[in-house]
Amino acid sequence: MFFFTGTHSDYHKPSDDANKINYKGIRSIVTYIQSIIATTDNKNKLVFTKTREGIWGKAVLK
Repeated sequence: MFFFTGTHSDYHKPSDDANKINYKGIRSIVTYIQSIIATTDNKNKLVFTKTREGIWGKAVLK
């Protein structure tokens, strides 16, 4: 899984400083991840659900 709080105009630039970190977003994501861990950790066995193939298409790197 990948979690992300979004970008801003200085994202991944030398001018990207700590004051631009979305701390509320990070806290929200961490809380969500903790709930996922707690839910899955309490299960004896996780149920696998197969999804339809190809619904997202193919990624092309240029």
